[in-house]
Amino acid sequence: MYLLEDTIRENQNFNGGGLATEITGKFESNRNALAKLDENKRTAGQVAASLRRQGHKVYAKDVKVFCEEWHHAGYNPNTKSMGIVYYTLKSDEEILSDLIEAKEEEIKKEELKKKKEAFINKWCEKFERVEEYPDHAVVTQREMKGKYGLI
Repeated sequence: MYLLEDTIRENQNFNGGGLATEITGKFESNRNALAKLDENKRTAGQVAASLRRQGHKVYAKDVKVFCEEWHHAGYNPNTKSMGIVYYTLKSDEEILSDLIEAKEEEIKKEELKKKKEAFINKWCEKFERVEEYPDHAVVTQREMKGKYGLI
């Protein structure tokens, strides 16, 4: 018996790429077609849908950061090129813990940024539109007049 997977593997070029359009009937790469056949791999959208069913507010764009691989698939009219599908082998619990950890890191970065701004506002002297900065100055904002005006 000749399997679909064997047909796709024969269709691959020397580095594993190529299109599986004639085999699957969809505009996708050979690698994406093989990834879809792997029962252990799930797309970022499938993981996000599973987490939403559990009551979490998660979207595929949040999950794709933690996916191990991606493949070209379909046509994206916005970029006028092939779209990208992200795949993962991780369980829902692993993805959820990664999302929580990333959110905690983001909160720490925001707190650090606020502390830095508070320190600068409290202890630093502010200068506007100076030609030369004093020694040990911290530049928080710049204004340049270039070819396209103020930036």
